[in-house]
Amino acid sequence: MEYLCRDKQLTDPMIKVGGSPEYIENEQQAIKDLEEQLVKIRISIQEANMNTPLTIMQWEHTVSYWLNWRREVADGNKQFLLNIAAYISRYREKAAEKGYTIGRDDKEAETKQILVNIDEAELANRIDIAEQILGELDGKLSLINATTTVSF
Repeated sequence: MEYLCRDKQLTDPMIKVGGSPEYIENEQQAIKDLEEQLVKIRISIQEANMNTPLTIMQWEHTVSYWLNWRREVADGNKQFLLNIAAYISRYREKAAEKGYTIGRDDKEAETKQILVNIDEAELANRIDIAEQILGELDGKLSLINATTTVSF
């Protein structure tokens, strides 16, 4: 910035490298070149991620898929499942205070029975799987990042 403007009466401090205008032009070109290189590197990484398979538990997708899943889906899905479990737990507590029992099948329903319309064991399993996927994903992504060659 210090070379953008100067008093005409002062000697150009960049005279040895062609003057301030040339120096500024060269610096701007260097910045543009670095920006282009950054974009090329990012594109190369994206291409590698699109073509590198990664298996987490029994599911195989590309690294790109898993990165997007983690960023866009994982946290919301896990929180949704935890919210369901918390809701059922609170509902159970309130029902127990009122003398209700808990059931799953209205064929066996008593008059003071609350029906839970979701398999709670399966819900707990889904929460556990979500946590396992995230744990395994972080470890495998670190390994892939360290061993995948990107050319640009």
